[in-house]
Amino acid sequence: MVCALCQNNTPAGQLDRFSGVDLCDYCRVTDPSESLTALGFAVAWDVKFMRFVASVHLPDQRADFYLRCTPELWHHKVAKWVIHEVQVGDPAFDKRVFIRTSDPDRASEILANDGMQSALLSLLTGLRTNELIASHVTVERGVLQVNIRPTDSLSPERTQELQLETAVLALHLRAT
Repeated sequence: MVCALCQNNTPAGQLDRFSGVDLCDYCRVTDPSESLTALGFAVAWDVKFMRFVASVHLPDQRADFYLRCTPELWHHKVAKWVIHEVQVGDPAFDKRVFIRTSDPDRASEILANDGMQSALLSLLTGLRTNELIASHVTVERGVLQVNIRPTDSLSPERTQELQLETAVLALHLRAT
């Protein structure tokens, strides 16, 4: 078996499933920057003003495709009366994530992946609301951007977990 991040052959018993991909024990607990770079992604992340901010350049992505996922709030329920929102068919996901896109068919194809949904739910759950800058996960012009403010502290362990979820999203997007 192969770890999805470091691409090393790893015995099956030493791989863990994480948001739809198999990761070795080492990749589960380390910064995924080096592995993503080796796979052709350009990556940058930071913690600013209690926000986790990430930017991952996605090679071979359509520049005209736009996808924005945010935690679904009360005003999104009102907005659904006048705009079309992509629904994936999973009530738990559809109730918690509001999706805007330039291409509903492509977005539906991407979001049909359970691992993609799992990673998005993990990133978009437990966030502060009513912020000046709304928490979001966006794919635009071939770049995955994550900008979220969790309710819990951004400890080194929590930051590493968010980096890993972002890395997994990038891997899922590359596969589509």
